[in-house]
Amino acid sequence: MARMHQTTVRFGPDLWAALQGEAERAGVSVAQFVRDAAVARLAFADGIERGRSLAVNGPRLAGEQDPRLVRQFEAEQTSIAALRAQGQLARDRSRRLRAEAETLRDKAVERVR
Repeated sequence: MARMHQTTVRFGPDLWAALQGEAERAGVSVAQFVRDAAVARLAFADGIERGRSLAVNGPRLAGEQDPRLVRQFEAEQTSIAALRAQGQLARDRSRRLRAEAETLRDKAVERVR
């Protein structure tokens, strides 16, 4: 395994809290979340600027050309999209449940008055 470079990145309290929340929801550490975001941003920029497929750019950024890695990267991108969609569904359902609970609470308060 190639040696990794270590660096220090500073975040304000609000951004750090947001990063912690998103990393927790994704089930990864903040460090892994930031690494994944950096790779995604590089792949996106590379794909947009050079008109290449993003599915091929992820593994290329790591210095690999192995077709198995390309397939793995594509599968991971599909999995990430599915997890994001699942998270959005959960957030939407949570909002609906909170709204329903507020409505029920308001009705209960009205009955007491």
